[in-house]
This record gives sequence, structure tokens and C-alpha cells, in this order.
Amino acid sequence: MPQFFAGAPTDDVERLCRLLDGIPLALELAAGCALPPGRIADRLGGRHGLLPASADGAGKVLAVVRLGHELLAPRERVLLRRLAVFAGAFDAPLAGAVCGDGGILRRAEVPRLLDRLVAARLVTGAYALRGVVKEYAAERLREAGEHDLLRDRHLRAVREAYEECHEGASLARRQPWPERVRHLRRARALGAECRAALGRALERGEAACGLRLVRAAMAMGVSCPDDALERLPALGAPGELADSAKVLLGCARGAVEPVVAGVNGLRARGYSYWLGVGYNAAVRVCFANGRCGLGRRYLGELEAAAAADDDLVALAGARMARGDLALLAGEVPEARRHAGAALTLAREAGDPRAIVAALRRLAAVADTVGDHDEAARHRAGTLPILHAIGEESPHNILSQA
Repeated sequence: MPQFFAGAPTDDVERLCRLLDGIPLALELAAGCALPPGRIADRLGGRHGLLPASADGAGKVLAVVRLGHELLAPRERVLLRRLAVFAGAFDAPLAGAVCGDGGILRRAEVPRLLDRLVAARLVTGAYALRGVVKEYAAERLREAGEHDLLRDRHLRAVREAYEECHEGASLARRQPWPERVRHLRRARALGAECRAALGRALERGEAACGLRLVRAAMAMGVSCPDDALERLPALGAPGELADSAKVLLGCARGAVEPVVAGVNGLRARGYSYWLGVGYNAAVRVCFANGRCGLGRRYLGELEAAAAADDDLVALAGARMARGDLALLAGEVPEARRHAGAALTLAREAGDPRAIVAALRRLAAVADTVGDHDEAARHRAGTLPILHAIGEESPHNILSQA
């Protein structure tokens, strides 16, 4: 990979390439060492070099990582080892929240130090650690005695990030479209961190923190491990958290009883976003299980409560449910009217996934009467929205689809 060392003496480049057996990753990492290729070869080779004569390919890559680490400034080394706590790709705000401690590493300086690590090729441009770099950094993290501390910080910071995303994408009513999209995309990009944080919550018995993360993530369309939904409520959680957890668990199982228990508990506290979610979930689960009378009762309660609280997304969900029932009864004009009303409400609320769900209802109505061109137009209308929010389809159990 001589392109990494353009302008350097050819003999030095060839010597380094021979020393590293031309391994692309080793050469790319060497290019980030901010030394001429001859100096890099000197530091790696020789009697006192970092590269043992018997090193295999993996050993050669590791030797370059060690050299890159040696050349970092002290605070850059601290940041690199702390970044090992991340499961996958992360962003600068999350890195600052997890790795900045106000002492040796201030939160405000993390973005600048991240850029230095990217320049050193130890962190990718998408903010992730390569496998061999992550393993080396994780060893340094354990040596520093910070592993458990950083995992606890990671849990809290990821929960805060998801609650912020949920607030911006779902709870803030009539939020401008670009803001909703930004929060939805961030939530999806941090999915690996969500799952890693939930693993820590289970290890530590952090029921409240874990459930807050679960419900914010699932409301954003991010899948969570099944065992988190099963085990976290059993660890104990207060009030609204416990009731919303019952709704989530009932949705995941397709079971009426947990959803009903959750809705009843939420209803006793007055209307909230989560009661709207619970009502919509109860309607779908009840009808799916043949409990039509109970489903209709919850649908009526949802319409009255959401209208009184001006919850446009919950109202859109209610209109979709009315449309589904009308379509099942063969009342096509009524189904089209309800789906159109749902789309209007979803657009007024600016909720991307509710808009997609309403467009799909309209497509289903068009298919029913054989107007496949109209159905195709409605489905085509979902594609730019799904692309904008980084989804193939709104697959989470709390979506209206």
C-alpha cells in the first residue's frame, strides 16, 4: 500500500512493506503513526523493536497498534482505552458523555481528541474501533481498573441518549420534520449500544434504568433483546415504568392480560404518552385474540382520551384501527375515510412512522377494490420517508403498522 506514504523514499517504503508482509491493515495503521516509513520500520524491527521476528500476520498488525498507542499523547491514550466500552459505532456526544469525567478527560475536549484518533487511524471515520484496536484498548481499560466504571457510565449515557431521542422524535408534539428524522436516525445508529447497555442493566439489576431504556428504544423502532423484556420487570420497577413494561411485554407476546393490566395501571394516573401507546396496543392485541368487545371498548376510550389531550399520533392510530375494522366488514368507503383521516393527523403531527402506516392503510384499501396503480402510488410515498429515517419498514411492536 505505498499510496499511504506518497513522497517518502522508495527504499524505506519497500522495507516497511516487507517488514509487515504487505498486510493492508498493518500498512494502513502504520500510515497513521505520523512518522516517516523509515522511522516506523526502525521502531518495529531490530533487536529492540516492537515486532518479534516470529510474529505472524496478526502479531504484525498488533505491533503497529502498539506503536500507534505509544505515539499518542496521554489524554489520547485515556480516550482510546475508554472507547473500548462501545459495542459498535458511536457518535461524539455519546463518547463525551461516557468517556469524559471532568478530571483527566473533560467532556468538551473529547470531539477534538476523537479527531486525533481518527487521524491516527485507530478509530474509523464512522467512529468505531477496528477489532484488533478494540481488543488492545480493552486490555488497557482493564489494566487501568476502569472497565466496570465505564460500563456503568455507558448504561446511563445510552439511556439518556435514547430518552432524548424519544423526546425529540415522539413526545415533542408538532416537532419540525428534520428534527424528528435526526432523532430517529440517531436512535437506529446506536442500536448496538442500546443492546450492550441493556446487558449491563441486567447484570447490575438496574430495573428502572433498563426499563426506561427499553421503552424509549422500542418506541423509536429499535429492537431489544427478548430477555430484557422478560427479566427486567421481575427485578422490580416503580409505578408508570412497571405498567408500561406490562404493555411492552404483552405486545411482544401477543397476550391480552399483561397489556390490559398495564393500561389499567396507566389509566389510573391520567393521560400520558404511554397510556396512548397502551390503548393502541390493547386494541390490536384484543382484536388479534378475538376479544372484540374489549377491543372496541378500549378503542372508544382511546379516541376520547387522545382527543381531550390533543395527542395526534394516538388519534391517528385510532383512525387506522377504525379503518381496519371497516375494511374487514367490507365497508370500503368508510375504511378509506378513516385511513385518509389518519394520514391527515399523522402529517399534522409530523410523525414519519405514523405517516407510513397510514399510507399503507390507503394502499390496502386501494388493493381491495382492484386499483393497484393507486396502491402502488401510496406505497411509493412511503419509500422516501423510510429512507430518511433509516428504516426498511416500521417493524417495532409499538408502531401503528
